[in-house]
Amino acid sequence: MILAAKLRLPMRQRLADRMWRAAKPHYLASPLLSYGLSSDAENPGARSWQELKLLGYVFSCYEQHEAYEHLLEAFDSVKPVSAEQETEKASFIGSGSGDSTLNCYRALKVTGQADVDAWQFEKVYRRRDNDDLERVKALNAFFGPSLSSGELFMPRIMEIREGSELAIIYSRLTPGTRISKSRAVVAGGAAVRMLMDLSVQTVPPDSVLRRPHPQFINAHTITRDWIAGTAPQHLSEFDAITDWVEQNCPRFLAHGDLHCKNILASGAMLDWDSCGIYPIGYDPGLILARGFGGRTVDDLESDLISHFGGKEDNRILVSAGLFYTLVFGVGKRSVLGDSLLSSLLTRVLDRMEITEC
Repeated sequence: MILAAKLRLPMRQRLADRMWRAAKPHYLASPLLSYGLSSDAENPGARSWQELKLLGYVFSCYEQHEAYEHLLEAFDSVKPVSAEQETEKASFIGSGSGDSTLNCYRALKVTGQADVDAWQFEKVYRRRDNDDLERVKALNAFFGPSLSSGELFMPRIMEIREGSELAIIYSRLTPGTRISKSRAVVAGGAAVRMLMDLSVQTVPPDSVLRRPHPQFINAHTITRDWIAGTAPQHLSEFDAITDWVEQNCPRFLAHGDLHCKNILASGAMLDWDSCGIYPIGYDPGLILARGFGGRTVDDLESDLISHFGGKEDNRILVSAGLFYTLVFGVGKRSVLGDSLLSSLLTRVLDRMEITEC
């Protein structure tokens, strides 16, 4: 993982150069910090979340740990692990794209820890205007012991440091190669079956895990707009199916973002920010909507039966899985294509007429 990040570093540095040159004039009026990319480079503090993301990315490209840590402390009261004082080794290991996290990730070998816990993964969350952090905390509280062992597992959370604006989660680092796209459906199916074995009865009705994640709300809105524009005669049927799935389908714990980048060959499942308790078929639909399944609707249905529902036709899982493939696939039209999505809409309407819990 760390080696792969290093191989990408020159390209990330060039991008950081362009971003810094474009942004630098806007910061010259700000108080300058005593840290920087070099001894003569200005390094202002962040005045907003977007500026924090930009500056954090620039510092990560150049392994500027001291500047990065000072940036976080100046923005909020939270204090990150000091790469200089508390670790044997520290490295930035890539970046993400979500809105709720800083997307500058660090691998830290913390001194004074047992070998198995020495390497830790650092991820910075924004506490305002999103519930991703609360989802991860609730997941750890209700399912942490069950998910931290086995062939497929969630990296164990070691520590959470919280300020007023930011929170930093330190979890056990699990180095490993990512699985190939060809294995994504098989590995995803194994993960879904494992999650479906976990009881969700102890999670209270008011838990954040029982609220729909914004990604589903957005995907549903986009799908309704697409149907309204391409097949408006089916819009009322789609709304009825949405209500039926929400009210009648059994619910299970779902990862919420399973794909080949979030499942490592070691068995570690990463990035649980979108997790929740959703109707059956939620994770399978997400996986297939990314284009990792078959190229026809029959192929998609076959994948749902073979990899997610056992060898016999689990009618409710297949029907709901196709529904969620449609919902999340509309936003991925460049992957699935309008023709396949139109056929998928027809199949969803047909299956829901005969499906019973």
